[in-house]
Amino acid sequence: MTGLTHCDCCLLMLWEQSLGAILSDSRVVDDMHRQRDRNPTNVTAVDFLRECAWAIFNAGMSYKTVSQRWAGLQAAFHSWDARLICQHTNAVRAGALRILGHKGKVDAVIEIAQSMDQLGWDGVRVKLLKGVSRDSSGNFVPSADVVKWLEDFSWIGRANSRYILKNCGYDLAKPDVHLERLAKAFGFGVGDDAVQEFAARISGLVDERVGVVETALWNACQKKASIGFKCPSCGAQR
Repeated sequence: MTGLTHCDCCLLMLWEQSLGAILSDSRVVDDMHRQRDRNPTNVTAVDFLRECAWAIFNAGMSYKTVSQRWAGLQAAFHSWDARLICQHTNAVRAGALRILGHKGKVDAVIEIAQSMDQLGWDGVRVKLLKGVSRDSSGNFVPSADVVKWLEDFSWIGRANSRYILKNCGYDLAKPDVHLERLAKAFGFGVGDDAVQEFAARISGLVDERVGVVETALWNACQKKASIGFKCPSCGAQR
């Protein structure tokens, strides 16, 4: 559908159909409620490391695979206590690998814990909140420096850095294949900025935070929901 311009009616119909696809899933609904209340200034050291680990372990794996092993990983990583992870690195690595045998991902979480231990939580918090602002819709907007800092860690990169920051309270849309495909189909183009503009436009139309919008749209795509329609306003077949 390249070449289409975006239409607010189309976006509202997309939102309505996406909600219809996910509202029977209590897990997704609970996540949407959490996204409404998240605030980066309230994030703790445990919150931050847990969200980094969740993003890293989910990269290229199914939600079901990781969630089934999550309690074991949390125990192996001392409930995401960076100091304890650094004090018992070899035991942590061995324990985590017994739960999920991916050394690269396990070492990536340890690397972040080591960085946190070196900087101290106050130092990490300075990086995390550097340049934080809120836009006219109440969305928390991070600075480019925060995104870049996270991108440079192993197994994070551009998409996961935004996913982690979203789960830490920033209103970012993860530019993965699902959201990029939707942004392009609805006339916003491709790339990180296009995905963010797409989610922010819907956010303004439905009076929800970007994080809530991204959660609903991503899960509707993940469920392979049927969201095709013909717009009564612009006539586009979506």
